[in-house]
Amino acid sequence: MQDRGPTASTSASVTRVCPSTFDRWQCDQPTGHDGMHRSARGTEHTEWNDRASGRRLSDL
Repeated sequence: MQDRGPTASTSASVTRVCPSTFDRWQCDQPTGHDGMHRSARGTEHTEWNDRASGRRLSDL
């Protein structure tokens, strides 16, 4: 399994990352963002909506 990327920090000075995950990806957007969740790692790019959050590709 690949790294999910940055996670939310407990530091008040750092922007918090959206907690939404889909399969092996974690949303790169700040908490409370509008629109689709997005993740980009190297050559991998994906978007998902709230209905897919917390699910795995094999569950769909």
